[in-house]
Amino acid sequence: MPRSNRRKRRSESPPAEELTSESTGVVRGPVSPPSTMRVTRFDSYYRVFVLKDDDLTRLVQDFQVLIGPVRFELECADSVTRHADSLHDLATFDNPPSKAIRRLKIIAQGSDGSNSAYLRLSADREKNVQIVFDAREDAATRINDRIEDRVESMRPWYSPLRRGSVSATAFVIWLATMIVGNDRGWFVGKNEQVSDIIRHQSEVRWSVVTGLIAGIGIITGLLREKYFPVGAFAIGQGASDYNRSETIRILIIGCHKPCCWSGATLSCVTVESVAAGRRIQT
Repeated sequence: MPRSNRRKRRSESPPAEELTSESTGVVRGPVSPPSTMRVTRFDSYYRVFVLKDDDLTRLVQDFQVLIGPVRFELECADSVTRHADSLHDLATFDNPPSKAIRRLKIIAQGSDGSNSAYLRLSADREKNVQIVFDAREDAATRINDRIEDRVESMRPWYSPLRRGSVSATAFVIWLATMIVGNDRGWFVGKNEQVSDIIRHQSEVRWSVVTGLIAGIGIITGLLREKYFPVGAFAIGQGASDYNRSETIRILIIGCHKPCCWSGATLSCVTVESVAAGRRIQT
């Protein structure tokens, strides 16, 4: 074959990329390299939660798949910080009441050091959930969504009872009672000209109302802190303690689901309880 024809055929031959495109029927563009953008987050917020064995297992699985190997730090009620290098090691800790977990940190580190993250759960009353990570964008986005979804699913039924301040609510109730009482003549002012008997009765009423509201507020606050915790670690013996407290919570509220919460008052009236009371009276 003449040399000029060979050159012509070579110039007419399409490049390898185009041959592949014709064979598959798909136009192939340039292949973009994987994203190297990194995403960081350092955030703390308040959330009522109950951590159970299933929640812990799912969190660990997400961390291991998306970030890397996991280890744990446990700050306990006996002022000792315990460390576990695996979920199996953590399961050997029975979480007894005297050494109950107060704060738990799940820490994950990629084998190549490119990704790192941790989740800190605490029984504290303020900003008890902390999320920190520094990872590639794809892993960071997925682990962030998994953590947020899991923490949200750990919200207990009594979480509305943790809203607001008991002392502030008790003060508002006391102030409203004082205003209504003055309007209706239950209390008299210091400058009002009344008999000693009426003034003494007014002072007694004031003392009784103030003491009653303060007492209800204190008792409600103590019950809320003990039986309606901000953060609970229902693993090991903690699961048994939580289940026992659940029975007490039901007795305090009057049903499994809170129907009314006014800070200093917990009340729930069900149709069944009313019906039962009528049957007893008859």
